[in-house]
Amino acid sequence: MPFAEHNKSKQKRKLIGGLAKRWLDVSAATLKPRSCQRRETAINQLAPFFRGVTVHNIRRREMENWVKAHHDSDRSARDFNITRDTLRMILDYAVDHGLLLDNPA
Repeated sequence: MPFAEHNKSKQKRKLIGGLAKRWLDVSAATLKPRSCQRRETAINQLAPFFRGVTVHNIRRREMENWVKAHHDSDRSARDFNITRDTLRMILDYAVDHGLLLDNPA
């Protein structure tokens, strides 16, 4: 299963599948609408780092690449923390559903 799948439209990119979409659909029931939007934004920021990688192939190296790229950007510490927490929750979901043995995040 891929981490995230998006539609092909360049004007409005929309999350349409993958593990992140499954997690967001389940989590949306307990999140306020704005929190759900923020988590989807975090997923969109994470998706390029996991493009072409199936969930069971996500390793520590991908985590390190993401941290390095985020550190080199001008994003805030708050943005980093929200995105990191979203990644942890998605990968915990993968562990709970037997897609990963442990959470590399």
